[in-house]
Amino acid sequence: MKFVYYTLLSAWAAAAASEQPGRSSFTFNFEDGLQRDLKKTIVSCDPKTEETCYDETYTTAVSCALISDGGCPCPEGQERCGADLANGCVGWCTDLCCDWTNEYACYGDINFKACATYGDGCPCPEGQSECYLGFCSNACCDMSTEEYCYGPDNTSFCAPFADGGCPCPDGQERCGAETQSSGWCAVECCDSYTEETCFEYDDGYSKPYTNQYCAAIVDGGCPCPGDQVKCDTDLSANYAGWCADVCCDYNTEETCYNPPSCALIADGGCPCPAGQERCGADLANNNTGWCADDCCDLNTEEICYNYTGCISNQYCAAISDGGCPCPDGTERCGADLENNVVGWCDVICCDAATQETCYEYYDNGTYNGYCAAIADGGCPCPDGTERCGADLENNVVGWCDVICCDMATQETCYDWESGTYNGYCAAIADGGCPCPDGTERCGADLENNDVGWCDVICCNATTEETCYDWASGNYTPYCAAITNGGCPKSSGAVSYLHYLEAKYDELPAIIGDNDLGRDMFHKKFALKQKIEALRHSTKLYVMPAELLMSKNPEQYIREKK
Repeated sequence: MKFVYYTLLSAWAAAAASEQPGRSSFTFNFEDGLQRDLKKTIVSCDPKTEETCYDETYTTAVSCALISDGGCPCPEGQERCGADLANGCVGWCTDLCCDWTNEYACYGDINFKACATYGDGCPCPEGQSECYLGFCSNACCDMSTEEYCYGPDNTSFCAPFADGGCPCPDGQERCGAETQSSGWCAVECCDSYTEETCFEYDDGYSKPYTNQYCAAIVDGGCPCPGDQVKCDTDLSANYAGWCADVCCDYNTEETCYNPPSCALIADGGCPCPAGQERCGADLANNNTGWCADDCCDLNTEEICYNYTGCISNQYCAAISDGGCPCPDGTERCGADLENNVVGWCDVICCDAATQETCYEYYDNGTYNGYCAAIADGGCPCPDGTERCGADLENNVVGWCDVICCDMATQETCYDWESGTYNGYCAAIADGGCPCPDGTERCGADLENNDVGWCDVICCNATTEETCYDWASGNYTPYCAAITNGGCPKSSGAVSYLHYLEAKYDELPAIIGDNDLGRDMFHKKFALKQKIEALRHSTKLYVMPAELLMSKNPEQYIREKK
């Protein structure tokens, strides 16, 4: 008999795929998959009386359902929990309804699920124990060094990351493995810096994918599903962009979702939903603001929400009158009404000059607060840590860490490789902490207690530039003398990571359940994924400056400064 092993990640992915019933055959890529929560809207529902219903893939809003009628139908195998229709609360769909005031959902290997009380814990099946809150298993793994695997007879076992993690199913190989991550299993491992991983489905997301392949980014990457098109593609930077119904110029346009279209920011952007108006717009600076029931003067008023059940009504409250009322169980702290400082709401108000605010968290999700005098050492540190950097005479409470080093003469090092987060001190005079494999210590000035930094190569910053041959795919860095022109085809090179960070910083920090908020979240989310991937890589790509100057000259100048 042949058994197939699945990693826990693969099991979750398969479960997610099995809950996505049907469309015709199409292809999507990882980056599109990461953005399923950025749902496309082709209908506009009244959030006070209606629930927005989505298609089978849960990516596109297709209809509205009255909350008074119970809202949208739940997917097969799920039920509606937490509904209070009289107060506009439609609840949510799940495979298990628990009393969330004193219970939590408990799951285990394969098909086990139950409601558990915080006092009694999970009623795990025979031979299993609650490895962590809400999860039963016959094998409790060290999540920092091991991976959960499912084997024959629905039993689980632990596989160390150092040994490659769980065995892959037949016909698949291990991709993306790192010291503290076993990566994932796939039919083919793609180069995430030059290729996109594409999947083909015969029946939407309702069944496992039928084909997986790699698509070169320079050729456009994975095809988009249906009538969607690729947006923000930058092949010179090896960025394939993302799929969307329309591609708008976020420098001059706002993306609208009802229906999908682009609206000029200079003309005010997308229209607001019925009953709302545009607030906070600054069209001269390409800021369309946001849509709201009522526009408050943010210099003198605070935006408040009055909840009756799940129905919220927005209104404005003068800061001079104390601003919005605090929720039950909290009080207003830090207010300075004469200077229009409204402060904040907290479970307790402490004197920030002489006290530290401490919190006690409970298993049922609640917490309590109390004040601890800085002169007495402030809040207690968590188990396994100690108080560092305190200067109680000057009301400096310091911080909690696994070890306290002398910052003037020592560097704090962490044993990440073991996965235990053990800390130790290394004398700066001896060179400080050891550098990770493949890097060396740069810029150190030990006589002046400057330990420098670790990098893949050390160039003389005053006479050399650090170069990377991005175009050919040769990622080995090298130093080029500035007197000889520095890096090829450039009077100055900038890392691809910094380039993406610059693009990210240029996007407005606008968050909200409106067209502009969704559009900005979409773009920032896509860039953030790229940035985080590069931050955890030793391949610090550099782009020739002239490729960037036409896109973000001001930002490029700021980066070079």
